[in-house]
Amino acid sequence: MAQPRAEAHTFFKRLVSALVMIPPVLGAIYYGYPAFDLLIMLGFIILAYEWMNLCGTKLFKADAIIFYTIGLVALVLASRSQIALSVATLSSGAFYLFVVFFIGKKSNSSRTDQASQVSMQPPWLAIGFVYIGFSTFFLILLRHEHQAGFNIIILIFLVAWAADTGAYAFGRLIGGPKLAPVLSPNKTWAGFIGGVGCAALVGVGFALIVKESAFLVLVFGAAILGIISQCGDLLESHIKRQFQVKDAGSIIPGHGGLLDRVDSLLAMSWAFGLLYFLAREEVIKWMT
Repeated sequence: MAQPRAEAHTFFKRLVSALVMIPPVLGAIYYGYPAFDLLIMLGFIILAYEWMNLCGTKLFKADAIIFYTIGLVALVLASRSQIALSVATLSSGAFYLFVVFFIGKKSNSSRTDQASQVSMQPPWLAIGFVYIGFSTFFLILLRHEHQAGFNIIILIFLVAWAADTGAYAFGRLIGGPKLAPVLSPNKTWAGFIGGVGCAALVGVGFALIVKESAFLVLVFGAAILGIISQCGDLLESHIKRQFQVKDAGSIIPGHGGLLDRVDSLLAMSWAFGLLYFLAREEVIKWMT
């Protein structure tokens, strides 16, 4: 009896958290600049804190200050539509953190204590800066694309919520074979298929409301985003296993940290952002 009660309690907390968070997020998406930009910047601050905490980086250490400062400067530049400067700023921050890592690794290469072992790990701080920094940058960039931007961001967020909910529900109800036990021991094929199916249903609804002429593109695209969403979830699960933690934080009851809640969103923003850079005109045509 204890297990079902615990699961029901967790589900209730997840539901309440979602009901509290979703309305202000939808409001910010609807109003766009500056509400949405400020929301994304706040998200970056929280995500950066959780990531640095995973990496064991002190809040007022030089690397942490660089992480915060350069990341926020880049997002402010993106918010002011200074896209080239924003990309250059993010790239310089990533370059700095990677260089610092490899210099530190080289200087510790002859040591055999715990610090040396840490230095031999992947450059997680720099990786996190690239992943979180560019994900949040892409979200601001995409929302600024007027009506197409509103539709893009709504689609990304709805797919993220639908895929996460579908994966959780189908995985719990059906169970069955594990999807990738090495990366995440709890993910199942049933959950994966359920998540992608729910994402495709979002595409169906989106196409019927926004642009029926792009029905197949939007449904297929939503399903692809659903797959990317699940990959983002697996990636974050793998990272947490590397750091031997259950959750990235504890800010959201029932979910853990913000990173635990938006892992799929970050992956999809990367995918859609790169697609936007490669085929901007086509993306705008599909989404308006």
